[in-house]
Amino acid sequence: MSQLRYWRQERGMSQQELGRAVGVTGMAISQFERGVNKPRIQLCKVLAQALNVEFDVLFQDFYGFSIPETRRAAP
Repeated sequence: MSQLRYWRQERGMSQQELGRAVGVTGMAISQFERGVNKPRIQLCKVLAQALNVEFDVLFQDFYGFSIPETRRAAP
């Protein structure tokens, strides 16, 4: 199970609800969860905020690595 799906369900949100909250379709959320597409980094940040999880949790799940602390931009 993808981290996106796990946290979306943990928060009691549908794909459509999460999509509306971040400005994409429910179909896009479905594709992210199934690994068909990956969100851009900026959208990954917005998804993390909407789900109240750390950015790295989602980024690492989508891209397979995390960004070192020293390379992260200030919020």
